[in-house]
Amino acid sequence: MSLLPMADASSNEKIKEEARRFIYERNLVGAANNTKWKELISEIREWKPWQPSYRSKWVNGYISYWDTEWYYHLPFPFVGVQWLDIGTHQEVMTGKLIEHEIIDYSEKIIN
Repeated sequence: MSLLPMADASSNEKIKEEARRFIYERNLVGAANNTKWKELISEIREWKPWQPSYRSKWVNGYISYWDTEWYYHLPFPFVGVQWLDIGTHQEVMTGKLIEHEIIDYSEKIIN
């Protein structure tokens, strides 16, 4: 059993209620439930040594900054996430005089 927060994590029930109110008022429908979000979060947390950057949009219109921390910085609870934008590329610094290498993880993320 993991002690890390998952999709339904929230220390404040009011946050979930606010999200549900926005969802109801805007007639939004979920494309993913907590189980699907949990599968995505768990999978990406296992990727080593690289984990993709991400940003999210909350149903109230707030768009987060890009982040790469997949343990405690995620937009909990996910009930209020309108979309999650996941970065697909890693820039590897190879030195000052050599052009940086770009690794494309699009296939891995899509799968």
